[in-house]
Amino acid sequence: MDFANITSNLARQSLSCFNKDLLNLFGLTTIFTLLYLLDEKLFHIVTGTLSDAYLGVSVFVASTLAIYYSAEKWFKADFVAYFKDAGKMQVTISSCLGALPGCGGAIIVVTQYVKGNLTFGSLVAVLISTMGDASFLLLTQQPKMALLVFLVSISAGAIT
Repeated sequence: MDFANITSNLARQSLSCFNKDLLNLFGLTTIFTLLYLLDEKLFHIVTGTLSDAYLGVSVFVASTLAIYYSAEKWFKADFVAYFKDAGKMQVTISSCLGALPGCGGAIIVVTQYVKGNLTFGSLVAVLISTMGDASFLLLTQQPKMALLVFLVSISAGAIT
């Protein structure tokens, strides 16, 4: 392949991605415009709920990641080495990280798995034990039940 072909292919791929993003944006704009025109009160309820949920979840996930990486930096903790040396405990640690509300713990484990620092069993454990964003609802509505569900999730992740 010569330089012209490479450049042409890159430009075509970039435009293809741009067109998909533009189409998605157009679709969402159309849906929200129709919702606004049909029922303005419902529009405000939907957009308010979506923005509150996005803000709440993103702040918690960012906090989880900030705590993890800050602890690594400030305490000079090498969690990567700790994970590698943990052996069979990798699965249990991953299950506990998966039980954290939101997806912060799962992001940490998946990232370490992709880098080759954790086993496939750890990846499976975190994905089994995670409830993702649903855990926020359970925590606010029934905290005692949430604790029980977290313990069952951790156990299921660690056992499997």
